Amino acid sequence: MSLVSASFSTICIATFVLVSTVYAFDAVRAYLRHSRLVHEHGCQQPKFYPHKEPFLGLDLFFNTIRSTKERRRMEFSKQLFDQLGQTWQSVSFGKKIVNSIDPDNLKSVLATDFDSWGLAPLRYPAASPFMGRGVFTSDGPFWQHARAQVKPILIKAQFVDFKRFDRHLTQFISLMPRNGATVDVLPLLERLFTDTNTEFLLGESVSSLTDTSSEKHKEFLSAFTAAQVGVGRRILLGKLTALFPTDKNFDDACCFIHKYIKERIEDGFKHIGKQKARTQGSYADEDPGTLTFIHELAKETNDTTLIRDQALNVLNAANDGAAIVISHVLFLLSRNPAIFERLRSSVLELRSDKPTYDQLKSLKYLRYVINETLRLYPLAPTNARIALNDTSLPKGGGEDGSAPIFVQQGSMFSTNSYILHRDKRLWGEDAESFRPERWETHRQGWEYQAFGG
Repeated sequence: MSLVSASFSTICIATFVLVSTVYAFDAVRAYLRHSRLVHEHGCQQPKFYPHKEPFLGLDLFFNTIRSTKERRRMEFSKQLFDQLGQTWQSVSFGKKIVNSIDPDNLKSVLATDFDSWGLAPLRYPAASPFMGRGVFTSDGPFWQHARAQVKPILIKAQFVDFKRFDRHLTQFISLMPRNGATVDVLPLLERLFTDTNTEFLLGESVSSLTDTSSEKHKEFLSAFTAAQVGVGRRILLGKLTALFPTDKNFDDACCFIHKYIKERIEDGFKHIGKQKARTQGSYADEDPGTLTFIHELAKETNDTTLIRDQALNVLNAANDGAAIVISHVLFLLSRNPAIFERLRSSVLELRSDKPTYDQLKSLKYLRYVINETLRLYPLAPTNARIALNDTSLPKGGGEDGSAPIFVQQGSMFSTNSYILHRDKRLWGEDAESFRPERWETHRQGWEYQAFGG
């Protein structure tokens, strides 16, 4: 018995020594790799947020949550950048966060060093039960494949979707009051683009602007909202999601949405099959004005899950975006009558009830107004990436922030375009003002991040 006990003890000690040696070896190797990268790029330390508790960073986390509840999160974040500079480091639940609004760092993350950064580790764990793998939840080769699938369809839709949009726009205008009464236009705009997007993406509008919307359509919209709320909750909780009980509302919403879209994909396969039989294998007779996203994907693949995930990725991204941007445009124009009159005059010069795509592109002042609106109220003000390997950023280190900084694999890069777009060093003393005319001479660079790069 003593021999067995001694042998077991020997095995345990040997295992502990082996594991410790391997861990120590990996740690030394990582240190040498980090040191080499720091030396090669001349990296220096960035400024650090003065955490009261520097291990988990809970003080900053709870301050951020508090500012969000009080609806002053952007103002709170702006104060941090004003105090700490364009690039600084913090800690969140033990993870290092590089916070930066430096255009050179944005260029590095979103372009020149793109392969070193990823979205999937941030989005996929939270969103996969809802959206699966698609263009907005993946990285690497799969992202390239997903992007190559959807981009040609979305580009084509820009040129051929006017007839469909005109029908929904007419319904939207009919709901506007004629007596000069005040109206909250955002909910109506959301319904307008929900109807347009669901018809384009799924082949059937949910008809939320009309009285003819079916109970199934209404249930889909309700489930979609519940799924989005659930994803937001999972992103906020991060790894802590596993500690909380199953969110039945979220699970039920995802299940209904998947079933709803699967039925439309199956209808799409039937449509494609009939069309191929009618045209002997081609799609030459298809009306370009009735372009449908899932039908176009069904011509390339019979993978129902892939089509569903791609459709949900695009629908989630497009669901409220246009409505929010247009409501901000109207908000700013209503407070700047001279700008409104100039914009109105430029549009009236078209002398056309239904302008063409080229005519719309020629409206330079309209583009200036939209650019300026997105500068002050970017659609997605916060953006983040995860370092997929050890890398560096060109700015943020040293006393004046001009030296490169080292970024360890697994660290997060976080930026805020609301603050970036109001930085007077980049936009001048009138950075807080709505002035579309600035775009007559301003050359767009990495200091403008309305859509996250």
